[in-house]
Amino acid sequence: MQTEKTAGTAIRMGKFLRDYREAAGMSPEDVASLLDIDLEEYEEYERDERTPDITTIVKLNHIFALAADPWAEK
Repeated sequence: MQTEKTAGTAIRMGKFLRDYREAAGMSPEDVASLLDIDLEEYEEYERDERTPDITTIVKLNHIFALAADPWAEK
């Protein structure tokens, strides 16, 4: 069961991934290939149906050239 805080975080993560992928001019297939995962799995991240593990988050940071903790509250 998700708490209100984790549910909100998951929603922002999916939107964040989609926004950064689109800004980079990449398709979901491109990102999935770079992550070495199935397209379906990556699309679940964008739909907030699945949360990437820490290894995948690190890879996403490298793909999008982001800071170490892009989802940190400001």
